[in-house]
Amino acid sequence: MSAAAWEDDNSVFHARRRALVAGREIKPDRLAVLVIDGGDQAKALKDALAGQPVELEFAKDPAVGLFLLGRTCPDVVVVGPTDAHLDTRSFLQVVSVQEPELPVIVGIDAKGGDLAGYAAGLGAAVLAHPYQPDKLMRLLHSLAPVQRRIDVRPLALDF
Repeated sequence: MSAAAWEDDNSVFHARRRALVAGREIKPDRLAVLVIDGGDQAKALKDALAGQPVELEFAKDPAVGLFLLGRTCPDVVVVGPTDAHLDTRSFLQVVSVQEPELPVIVGIDAKGGDLAGYAAGLGAAVLAHPYQPDKLMRLLHSLAPVQRRIDVRPLALDF
């Protein structure tokens, strides 16, 4: 992305990054959420959370997620099961050292009992995967920085 394109990008993520670089306070009305998930959760989450006060950024690989974490400065990270070279445990370990105050939600599938205990031990919130949008929104609301609590809107579910 060119410098001009970076300045013209008005997403919550880029506004947060520019504010942090400039040393200004961040007060957007939306929560910046980085979702790292090796499955097909991106489209389902994007559709289910449409109209909610969140802006989602997606990565399938935790290594890419680490890059995006530094580039976008999200308010909350949601990481689910993945088969990438960098596993979820390693991602959590790096984040707990580099960004200990960053709220993290770990999606646990039926095979993830050990991961649930490991994640909780590092201070991460644990949620069943695949995610139920209403439970995810309530958890995002509870983990949002206190000064930036979001107003969760009723979900409009079309079946």
